[in-house]
Amino acid sequence: MAAKYDVEVAVERLDDVESYVIGRRIVLDSDLYPPRRNWRFCHELAHILLGHTDIQMINPEMEREADASAVELMLPIAEFRQAMKEMDIPALKERFPHASWEVIARRWINERQAVLTIYDNGRLTGRYAPEDMAFPARPGAAEIDLVRECSEKRQHLRRGADETEGLDLQAYFVDDGRGVERVLLLTEPSIEDLS
Repeated sequence: MAAKYDVEVAVERLDDVESYVIGRRIVLDSDLYPPRRNWRFCHELAHILLGHTDIQMINPEMEREADASAVELMLPIAEFRQAMKEMDIPALKERFPHASWEVIARRWINERQAVLTIYDNGRLTGRYAPEDMAFPARPGAAEIDLVRECSEKRQHLRRGADETEGLDLQAYFVDDGRGVERVLLLTEPSIEDLS
């Protein structure tokens, strides 16, 4: 991708940041694990492609634009939508190994009108949904129970609407060897609830 967009990439030990861009040169922290490094590369490339050239002028809106463009660079929507028709999250991770579980799950929720809840080492660290979707700020009892079971069994689990509070739940256990055991929980209203 660097060659395609004519950018230079350097991987160095950085102390205070994960990455930065100067002109058409992207510098990435050597301590980042590969999917995170890929994300940072795409984010910085997006700044270049969007014309965000003055680093002193980068603002929250530009960061949001770069994030959205980075997702498209990593997981092109047409290809991702097609793959989603036949694959669950683990299969999508195999199909797109350069992307992290979280990036894949975040792309998924925007296409499926679902909520993504992230637990790191048993602690709630994030809850996300598409901008136009109303959702409870805290997980419900069925969601919490599935996260606990997923974490205890250290395996992916699924519960249908008939077993929960009318929600389709998918919990994915992720341990990529960095000292963080993560559970990604996808919560979707059942088809009956959408009618």
